[in-house]
Amino acid sequence: MPYIIVKTCMPNERATEAANKYLEVTEKYPPDETIAKIILQSAIYVDEDGIHGLSISEPQEGKLEEALQRTETIMVEYLNVPDYRFEIQIWSTVQEALKYIG
Repeated sequence: MPYIIVKTCMPNERATEAANKYLEVTEKYPPDETIAKIILQSAIYVDEDGIHGLSISEPQEGKLEEALQRTETIMVEYLNVPDYRFEIQIWSTVQEALKYIG
């Protein structure tokens, strides 16, 4: 199964606002392991460009579209945090990628 990767970035001065939003969103949309398994709920690093976050989930068999839609719904919640940016990517496992090249 592929992975859904979410990368985020925000200015350092938005940390409190984003953290409060994270708590709100996590309560509103608790993890649903019937749709996707959480591999990495959230990892953070900070540099001169701001605060960067990473999360990884693995959709259950046949649930990629549903997991992607749920991820998009969750991330839209952050649109009112000024200067908060995110990117949602779908990554294939090596085994899946090798199938494409024979």
